[in-house]
Amino acid sequence: MEILRKNILAYYGANFLLMIAQSLPHAILTPLLLSKGLSLSEILLVQTFFSFCVLVAEYPSGVLADLMSRKNLFLVSNAFLIASFSFVLFLISFILMLLAWGLYGLYSACSSGTIEVSLITDIKENKKDLSKFLARNNQIAYLSMIIGSSLGSF
Repeated sequence: MEILRKNILAYYGANFLLMIAQSLPHAILTPLLLSKGLSLSEILLVQTFFSFCVLVAEYPSGVLADLMSRKNLFLVSNAFLIASFSFVLFLISFILMLLAWGLYGLYSACSSGTIEVSLITDIKENKKDLSKFLARNNQIAYLSMIIGSSLGSF
């Protein structure tokens, strides 16, 4: 029981920081990509490629979650996120930004439903209030997006 509580608190903290990191650049996404030398049409292609990667990788990521542990898939997805952020931070060109957003799409597809599913299963097994967990998780996500977007606009 105490382990579940610690896992939930760790998840809330990690999710808070992750959502800040994800929302921070969105406030300045277009100027950021323009500064990397991309045109507006290339920015559209980059964002379209992100959506395409999420769409194509969503089903296989579910299969991977069944074949390997959800924890391992979560770690792999975070490696995609780190690589994506590193590309955006340190590299310049349309092709490399396309690759960065492709990796970001793979992260989004692979991370969806990994750790959350494990926690939800544990909460149900311990007969705890799932709606309280989901509500608090949404509150944390919205708060961190507001903070990240606000910080990104400075």
